[in-house]
Parts: sequence; C-alpha cells; structure tokens
Amino acid sequence: MSNNILGRLGNIDEYVDLCRLKQAALDSARARNLTHRLYRYPASMSPMITRVLIENFSKKNDILLDPFCGGGTTAIEALALGRRIICSDISPFACFVTRAKATPLSSGSIEAFSHWYRKEIDILKKYKPNKPKPLEISGKKYSPLTHSTILKLMNDTENIQDSAARCLAQLVVLNVAKRSLDGRSRTIPHYLINGIFQRISNDAIGNMRAYSSMVRLNGANHISRSSFRVTQCDAKYLANNLSKLRNRIKLVVTSPPYPGVHVLYNRWQVHGRKETDLPFRLLSFDSRYVASFYTLGTRANLNMKNNYLRTMERVLKSIHKLLVPGGVLAQVIAFPRNDGHISEYEDLMKQVGFRLIKSNMSAVRRHVPNRKWYTQLVKHSRQPIEHIFIHKKI
Repeated sequence: MSNNILGRLGNIDEYVDLCRLKQAALDSARARNLTHRLYRYPASMSPMITRVLIENFSKKNDILLDPFCGGGTTAIEALALGRRIICSDISPFACFVTRAKATPLSSGSIEAFSHWYRKEIDILKKYKPNKPKPLEISGKKYSPLTHSTILKLMNDTENIQDSAARCLAQLVVLNVAKRSLDGRSRTIPHYLINGIFQRISNDAIGNMRAYSSMVRLNGANHISRSSFRVTQCDAKYLANNLSKLRNRIKLVVTSPPYPGVHVLYNRWQVHGRKETDLPFRLLSFDSRYVASFYTLGTRANLNMKNNYLRTMERVLKSIHKLLVPGGVLAQVIAFPRNDGHISEYEDLMKQVGFRLIKSNMSAVRRHVPNRKWYTQLVKHSRQPIEHIFIHKKI
C-alpha cells in the first residue's frame, strides 16, 4: 500500500490521503472562505483539516456529529458539502455562534440584514455615545465610549423583524466588539467603530451569500432539524438527548477541550489582558461559570487522571453509542505533555471501544497558531501541538 494511504474502514469506501491531511495541518493561514471569518472562536478547528476528514469518511446526506461545536467549523463544512450535521456544546455562546454562522440565509433575510445595516451606518455617523454603566474587570471599573457604541448597535438589532437577519446582525455586532476590544493592548476608539462595522457587515453579506448558495447547490433547498440541529448539552449526556440517533451517526469530527491548555472560551481580554464576560453579557447569557467549566479542568492541573480522563470517558461512551458500527471518530486535540498523555488517551479510547486506524496518526500534527498581541512580547513562547486522531468504532 502506498505511504500516502492510511487505510480502508470496513464498509466506508473512502481512503485517507496522508499527504493531503498533512498539507491541511501545515496550513496556518486564517480561514477566509464561506462564513468562517464571521466570528473567530477561540481555538477553532482548521476548516482545511475538517474538510479533508468529512470528504474522506462520509458521503452526501450522511449524519455527522460535533459534540464540541465551538465556532461551528464542522457544521459549516458539513452543510457546504451536502451532509447533515448535529452540533452541541455546553456553552450557550458557542451554540449561538455555530447557529449564526452555519445557518444559510435566504435572499430575503440577507436583504433584511442589508437594509438594517445601511440604516445603522447613517445613524452611527451622527451618534454621540454616552458613558454606559461602568464595567468591573479585575476589581477596576471603566466606561469606554467604544463599549457604549457597541451596546447601541446590539440594542438596535432588536428592531429587525426577520429572525434570521437579526441573528446575523447580532453576530456582526459581536465581531465588531471582538475586533475593537478583545486581545488588544488598547481599545479601538469609538469614532472608528463605524468603519469597522461597515467592513465586517460587507464581508458578512458577501460570505453568507456565497455560503448559502453552496449549501443549496449541494442539495439542501432549506435547512430543517433533520439536516442541521444545534443543541446546548453537556457532551456526557448526548446519547440520552439524541436517543433516536443511536447507531445512526456515520462520522464524528470534533476538537475537545485541551487538557492543561489555557483557552478562554467564555471571556475576552480587554485593556491589556484583563478578563471580562462581555461576550456573554452582550447576548444576555448566563456568565456565572468559571473557565474550567468549559475546559474540563483548570490549566494548573496537568494530571489528566484527576478529572479530564474521567469526564472524557463518559463523553466517548456517549459518542460510541451514537455511531454506526464501523463509524469514525476524528479528533483534533493537544496535550501539555505529548509523551505520557498521548498514551493515556489512547488507552482510554481502547477501553471505550475504539480502534486507532493507524498507529502513527499522531505524526499528523501542527503547532497551534497564537495571534494574541502579547505573545509577540515573548521570544520563545510555547505553542501547544495539535494531534489528529482517527478511530473506528468496534
């Protein structure tokens, strides 16, 4: 067998081209096609890797699953390729972002958004922001005029009657806020918000049109619960919540939280590196949970056996029940200690009932690009290495 081929999976006729998978893993460029760039979720999966996995391990109309959907990468790629997809996440914010990015819009909904956006541009030209109620971050209060302008934009989305257009508008405002506040050494001044809002809105219109056309072209004239579903759910309980889909999922493509790797799924970093729950607040979501609630443990606890492996065992058992016999579980995951932790995780996969397709799959890996401004201050900052694991249900 050629070195490029990883193997054949039972009744699945597709092969995995190792060269193509490695090329996708080495591609560190930002995703610009479809709707991926409408909002950049922390630690998002690579669309290139996701596309290769979906094309190789599924066919049109197959049912796919992403139990840690995050920013919706798997959903976007699956729907664009004519697959059906079920997504879940424990975070209401992740579920919103996935639904907003991956739901294709009709031309009428896109026009409704465009109409609102053009009116809002004229309003912003004359808008003089007032200081909002102070936010408290790390014990300090501040009231930036930029925040006031963003609050106005978010409040104005409620005037949109078309629910799909309103969802897109809220996503656009979130993106404006993220570009203006998150991960920056200094907040973008309020008088520049109008220009940022225009650029992001124009991109959203163009990308959503292209994405929606591709979804329709590949066989989905409309999106229904049978073709695309997003549910807020702890992945440990997926088999119960999706009981009607037991032994029906053909492929799971996902990226679980990385053990011991610090990722802020529920916070932004503003005014330098101060953490705020502003993204949850803008959408009126419950923000009382700490970061470890979304990462299956704290970054200080590097002993996977304490919590992470026990939790993932329940998640993997749930996934195992949903997959068809011979179904595939493809994961992108990083570990703080690549030697011992990889073998621990592999042992867990075997115990649950999965077989690794090829023993050297962890050789397909990549450095996780970190584009935060403060990483440039550290000459030798460590980057976690993502590994791609592909298993078969046995």
